[in-house]
Amino acid sequence: MALRQGTDNCADAATIYSNRAACHAMKKDWQNVVEDCSRALDINPRYEKALERRSKAYEMLKDYSNAIFDCGLVLALCNENCPNHVIQRFEGMIKISADIAQRKTPIVFAYPSKYVANDIWELLVDLKDFINTCQKTAKNEPVSDAEMLEMLANHKYESAEVLIKKIITDTTEYPPQYDQIYACLLFIKGDFDSALEHINTTLKTCTDPAPPYLYIISGLIKMEMENIEGCLEDLNKVLQSDNDNATCQLCLGDIYLMNSDVYTAQNFFLKVKENNPTYAPAYIHLYRCYSLQLKHEDALQVLKQALKNCSRTAELYFALADACTSLNKFTEALSALNSAKSLDPDNPMVYLGFFAYEIARNNKEKAFNYLNCACDKDPLFISPRMQLVQYNLINREYSQAVANIDKCLQATHKPAEIKSLCCTREVALLMQRMAALYPDLVEAMSKILGE
Repeated sequence: MALRQGTDNCADAATIYSNRAACHAMKKDWQNVVEDCSRALDINPRYEKALERRSKAYEMLKDYSNAIFDCGLVLALCNENCPNHVIQRFEGMIKISADIAQRKTPIVFAYPSKYVANDIWELLVDLKDFINTCQKTAKNEPVSDAEMLEMLANHKYESAEVLIKKIITDTTEYPPQYDQIYACLLFIKGDFDSALEHINTTLKTCTDPAPPYLYIISGLIKMEMENIEGCLEDLNKVLQSDNDNATCQLCLGDIYLMNSDVYTAQNFFLKVKENNPTYAPAYIHLYRCYSLQLKHEDALQVLKQALKNCSRTAELYFALADACTSLNKFTEALSALNSAKSLDPDNPMVYLGFFAYEIARNNKEKAFNYLNCACDKDPLFISPRMQLVQYNLINREYSQAVANIDKCLQATHKPAEIKSLCCTREVALLMQRMAALYPDLVEAMSKILGE
């Protein structure tokens, strides 16, 4: 009756519309909930109860974008006094919306940066040694084999895949490592299902003992797919016959790191380093472990030891620069970065190092330039672009953040990365919309999301 008497402009009208929306909600008439809450919000745009009810209605109508926005407004308006159930609904809707976006994201299998591939080849040390040995004796190999090895050396992975597939399809006898290289190429490309299918087919036909690196590649793939149980099963098959296998020990350490058990991971990495004093990945893993524990001095000493015992690489110098920057040893950090750049001037990780160095010295403009340079050096290497996304969000450049997230989604095939990026994209879209409509609430919302 009050509404029929024209109370739109009275102080009670928003409450009346919101209460009628609550009645619609009891009947699950969600469209009318949205309409009455919207009328209430036309009168009082910051009416928290109406926002919360409309958010719930949007959620039930599966309009997650509007549901997240209204729920985000409630969070920002309540600030530190927001009820837990609203926080839980907000987090749940972000995940649901990200899952929907993830399912819609086309996964294109493509070979990534040579630096990503190098990390995998470096870890699979036996395969790398095999490739090097074959290259030295290439004159005694069939022409196609020598050609394939040359392609691997020059990071022409797509051509190498075509050729090695022809070799293992058309030839009855070939080195068993070729099956491992083919599976590894599929792994690098991100075609996990095809890689696992080839490994399982090979394991059924090969005689015991099976090549251990087939199980290791299978374990690495399952780790990427977040199938930790399957990964452990594969790695344990290798450890039964080779308890000191360096790659297995590093992988096991990584699994413990994923579960935040830093100290157990550290013991695995120490064991690998002691048994393989010239194996650079062991030092890199140990450095990362110490850094996570904020033991920056220990991290620095490990890297200095690596430079004495191992071949000097851009990655080692980049890690050294990071450790020095953490300790505010800027002169040493700059020297290490310049050494890394001289060894590999096109490595985007080097420019990420310069970015971290300039950020630590509060030179934000230079830092931003280095970050863009890292992205330009290798568009398919998403680490610098993900850093750029964080930089965009911190500086409230939400449209740029969304654009950079979309570029990341085009360059990755990893389910965990895609899910994380989709969640970040939902947050960036929320903040972009809030900045346009409610700029005074952006700071409160940024703080809530940061926490």
